[in-house]
Amino acid sequence: MNRDNDNKKIEKKLKEESDYSRVKVTSKIDFYSDENNNLLKIKMSEDSVKANMQENEAAFEGWAICIKRWLGLEKVELSWEAPKQEENKHYQRFLYRVKNFEEMYSWFTVANADYPEKLTLKYELDEEFLINSSDDERKKIEINNKDLAEGNEKDLEYYLSSNKNLLSKICNTEFKDLSFQLPVGIFKDSIAEKNKIFPGGSSAIDLFGTDDDITYIFELKVASKMVGIISQIYCYAFLICDLQNGKLKFNEEDEYLNSIKKTDELKAVMLTDDFHPLIDGKVVEEMNKAGNIDFDAYLIEFTGVNITRFDK
Repeated sequence: MNRDNDNKKIEKKLKEESDYSRVKVTSKIDFYSDENNNLLKIKMSEDSVKANMQENEAAFEGWAICIKRWLGLEKVELSWEAPKQEENKHYQRFLYRVKNFEEMYSWFTVANADYPEKLTLKYELDEEFLINSSDDERKKIEINNKDLAEGNEKDLEYYLSSNKNLLSKICNTEFKDLSFQLPVGIFKDSIAEKNKIFPGGSSAIDLFGTDDDITYIFELKVASKMVGIISQIYCYAFLICDLQNGKLKFNEEDEYLNSIKKTDELKAVMLTDDFHPLIDGKVVEEMNKAGNIDFDAYLIEFTGVNITRFDK
């Protein structure tokens, strides 16, 4: 971290504006406030751009949206130190996130002007890009409310997918399909380790479903109050949009995956037992100003599996 950054000054202002004395910005990103130009500058290290996007040090989207909202800034500029190994899978996913976020918001700009050239995932090329379809983990698992282990995110996924009326109610729809764990590994040409562009492994959209024209995705977090939930929901939303418009393809298809391709709208929901203190209703409003994706947020309680709208 650069000692000349404005992290402490920004942190102090965030505490004052949010009226939350324990707010902290990550020390692994350098933040600079250019008050004359109403501008926030975010500078990320090589380690940060290679980190998992849900971690605070990697979640530039979350910090950009939250700081912009609380400090009333008009513009955000991102820059970073590129890694020597530009094929690093987390870095490639980072570049994909940057490109989509920049295209989404006019107030967000990128100092690294040549970064699109570094992207492996270029749809304009005559190449096929695939998203790995589900494995056996997504078989339906019935779990009762009384069997839910407090704080067990996986159990909660199983329960919500088996009791789709809970999510149907908050989305005001009747899901044709609702399932969990949609993998988000991206490959070029064929599914093979040597062709992997983005990290795979445990990365997956927690819950997803469809009705006639809309795909719904849910990012579920339990006991994890990080701004990274914003970065995750953005990335997964971008991938679903690319599936809907045919840029990305599934390597194999089933009833759940086929239903996504038939939709042309997207609702992306953050669902957690507690949000980071900088995330509030106005942050969600800021997210929705682009208009092409409908973002929303809900709180969930294990006791009785009660879901309520997040209206902080």
